[in-house]
Amino acid sequence: MTLRRILLVLAGGATSLALVVSAGATTTGAPNLRHFPGPITAVALDGSRVAYAVGSSAKHQGSQVFVWNIATGKTTKVSGRQTYSWPSGPSKLALTAAQVAWIVRAGSNTSSTDILFTSLSTRPEERKVAQVNRARADCGSMGPRCAGDWIGGLVSSGNEIFFNRYTTTSHGFGKVDGIVHAVTRGALYALNGTNRYRFVAGTYAVEAVAADPSRVAVLKPNGGVHVFSTDGASLLYMTPTPRAAQVALDGRYMLVLKYGGTLELYNWRIRNIRKSFKVAGDSKLVQNLGMEGDIAIYTTGTGFGLGDFSHSTLHAVNLDTGKDRVIGKFGPGTGDVIGKARIGTAGVVYTSSSYSDNGRLVFLPWATVSAVVR
Repeated sequence: MTLRRILLVLAGGATSLALVVSAGATTTGAPNLRHFPGPITAVALDGSRVAYAVGSSAKHQGSQVFVWNIATGKTTKVSGRQTYSWPSGPSKLALTAAQVAWIVRAGSNTSSTDILFTSLSTRPEERKVAQVNRARADCGSMGPRCAGDWIGGLVSSGNEIFFNRYTTTSHGFGKVDGIVHAVTRGALYALNGTNRYRFVAGTYAVEAVAADPSRVAVLKPNGGVHVFSTDGASLLYMTPTPRAAQVALDGRYMLVLKYGGTLELYNWRIRNIRKSFKVAGDSKLVQNLGMEGDIAIYTTGTGFGLGDFSHSTLHAVNLDTGKDRVIGKFGPGTGDVIGKARIGTAGVVYTSSSYSDNGRLVFLPWATVSAVVR
């Protein structure tokens, strides 16, 4: 069976499958599909392990965080009662060999709260690291409602996890974590267990969006990119034209998605553009940019309320040749789009939308992904 046929069978038959945990765990060969009774709200990938969060639905009450070892097939619950009590599910996850961290964000008409939790991978026990509160939950537009303290920018870099704490006011234009506001104070923190220390202080450290074992990338509200080494040194600052929409890191290269739909591969050390590509589909709907070695991924589609949900697709790009191919989607009639996607040394993982009560998670082994774009 060809790879294309495997993907079509996987996508087309997704609604008829009823398994909760895939029995045939593998890091090579065919795609691996899992089903869940609630929406998948966040996902992270580290080596052959996947961390994912399941939120509440009509079939499933409460939120939980799990780590799935693809190589062994073992799944471990790492969250506890506090996370369970937040039905919307964690909005972000970060994973290293030693620990897992996640952010719960929830609110009402009068208040909003961000909580950062962590757990050791080897001895699961949920611990609260930090909590902040805001006066109003609705920050979709400028105004007094956008003022307050936030926790965001959760990324993993080798054996370390980083996150942001920052404060916003209602004045000025900017966008952090998809929210329009002005950042007046902030810092980037490193996390070790429940201990945290200030890694870089200043608004220019908000908000972390990508990392590799030696660097952390911050995407600023003006579309500028600031890169720090994992010892806190400032390595690069640039504002692409058009401005950056997303950033990915791996080794000495940095991949930037610019507004307008151009992917630019930089050698960040000498700041030169090595390659330039155009993304497929509507550039305004591109999400989930990631990079591992000479392969990048991104998702694109029609979006909610704009057409057939089955058009949501996951792409892989060979960064040497520019070959761009679809490697995943949920088939016609499933009523769903791809929510999250991550790439790592073991392969690619993607999920159904966090708006879907029937959560699905797909793992594509590296050999499968590589074969499509070689």
